[in-house]
Amino acid sequence: MKISRFIKKTIAPLLMLSAITAPAAFASAPALTFAEEVVAQDTAKEAAENAESTGTQSEPEKDLYIPQAPDIYSGSAILMDADTGAILMDKNSHERNYPASTTKILTGLIVTSNAQLSEKLVVSEAAASSVETGDASLNSKAGEEFSVDQALHGLLLHSANELAFALAEHVGGSVEGFAELMNKAAEDAGALDTHFVNASGLYDDNHYSTAYDMALIARECFNNPTFLAIDSETNYQIPATNLTSEPRSFANRNLLLPGMNYEYRYCVGGKTGYLPEGGHTYVSYAQKDGMRLIAVCFESGADERFSDARTMFEWGFNNFSKVSLTGTEVVAPYSDTSYLNSGRFNSGNITQSLNATYVTLPDGASLADVKAGPDPDHTTTVEDNTLVNVPIAFKYGDFTAGTADLTYRKANTAQTSNVMLPSVNPENAANTQTATSVNNPFVIDLRILIGIGLGLLAIFIIWAVVNGVRKRRERNALYKSRKRHF
Repeated sequence: MKISRFIKKTIAPLLMLSAITAPAAFASAPALTFAEEVVAQDTAKEAAENAESTGTQSEPEKDLYIPQAPDIYSGSAILMDADTGAILMDKNSHERNYPASTTKILTGLIVTSNAQLSEKLVVSEAAASSVETGDASLNSKAGEEFSVDQALHGLLLHSANELAFALAEHVGGSVEGFAELMNKAAEDAGALDTHFVNASGLYDDNHYSTAYDMALIARECFNNPTFLAIDSETNYQIPATNLTSEPRSFANRNLLLPGMNYEYRYCVGGKTGYLPEGGHTYVSYAQKDGMRLIAVCFESGADERFSDARTMFEWGFNNFSKVSLTGTEVVAPYSDTSYLNSGRFNSGNITQSLNATYVTLPDGASLADVKAGPDPDHTTTVEDNTLVNVPIAFKYGDFTAGTADLTYRKANTAQTSNVMLPSVNPENAANTQTATSVNNPFVIDLRILIGIGLGLLAIFIIWAVVNGVRKRRERNALYKSRKRHF
C-alpha cells in the first residue's frame, strides 16, 4: 500500500511530464528555412576563420594611399568601374535628385530586352499629344509608324519624349505598366533609392533617383550590346514614314563622343538630361586599356557636366588599375576547394559562389590590404527559400574597390556522402519530425533531451523502488527462516 502510494505521488507525475514533453518537443521542433541554414553556416564559417585570431590584439590601421579626387562643378557625381563596381570617386552620390532624360537609358534597356528591333510601332494619340512646348521631340504624329530600331535611335540620340511614350505603350501596354517594369529592373540592378513613374524623365515629384543608383543602372545598360550599339552612334536618319514625306536627321546629344564638341576619344556612350527642378544631368561611359568607367553628373550645368565627366574619366584611368582576385586569399574562403565549403564542414545541401574576378585599386596598392565584408548599401535577398544573395563589398580602407554577390543555393542532392555535421532538411514540414540519413541527420532539440532525460529518470526510479522492495522481501524471508530455525 505504501509502495503504491509512493508510485502514484512520485513516479506517475514524472512519467506524465515525460509523456507530454517529449512528443511536444519533437512536434514543435521546426525545420530550418534555407535562409536560416545559410546564416548558421555563414556564422560557423566566421567563427572558424576567426578562431586563430581570438585573444590577439588588433593591429593599428594602416594609412593607405588613395589619390586625391579632382574638383568638379556638379553638385552630385560618381565615378564607378563598370566591371568591378568599385567607386573611384563620390560626391554626394546618394542624394536624391530628378534624373530627367537620363531616365531614357533604362527605357532603352527594357525595350531592347523585350522587343525585336524590326517590330513595327504605331504612335498613339496619347503619345503624340504628350509633348509640351520646349520638350525634346521629333514631332511624331498619331498613327505614324516606326520600327522599334528607329524609335530607339530617336529616344537615345535625340531624346524624343513622344517616342519614349510610344515605346512604353508598345512594351508595357501603358506608361504605368512600363513604369512597373522600370522599377523592377532598377531594383534588380541594386538601385534601391530610385522610383520611376514615366519613361521619359518628365518632372514628377515621385520620379527620382541618385547618381549612385544611375551608375548601377548604367552598368546594366552598357553591358547590353544592342543598347550600346545604338547609344554610341553620333548621327542617325529616320527615312520618310507613312505620314511624313521628309526624312528626319539628328545628332547625338552626348557631346563627349568622338567627333562632337567636347570630344573625348575614349567615350563610348551616354545620355543627357535637363529639368528646371534638378538642373542638367549626364550619364556617360568610357573605355580604355581594358578598363570601363561610368561617370554620372547630377545638379550640373549644360557645359560643366561634359567637362566634369572628362575630368573624372582621365583621373580614373590615370590613377587606378584592375587587379585579379583569382587564387588570392581574399576569395579563398569562398572557393570550391576551401575546407569551409567541403562536405566535411557543411551539410552538403548548400552550394555557394562569389561572382568576383577583379577589384579596382589605386596604382601601387597591395591586394593584401583588401578586405571582404557585407555591402552596407544593399540588403541580403532571399528567393523562394532556395537562393540567398549576400551583397559583398571589397574594401581598401574606406575605399570601395569592388562589389559582388555571394550566392547561396540549395542543392537538389547532397554534394558528398562523407558529411560530418548534422543539418536539417528545409523541405520538411515545420510540424513533422525530421528524418535522419547520412546526409540529413536531425538536430536534437533541447526539449527532446529534457523529455528523454525525465523518461530515463522515471524508469530508474521505478527500477530502484522495485529492486528495493524485492530485496526487502528477501531480507524479511531470511529473517523469518532464521527465527524458525532458532
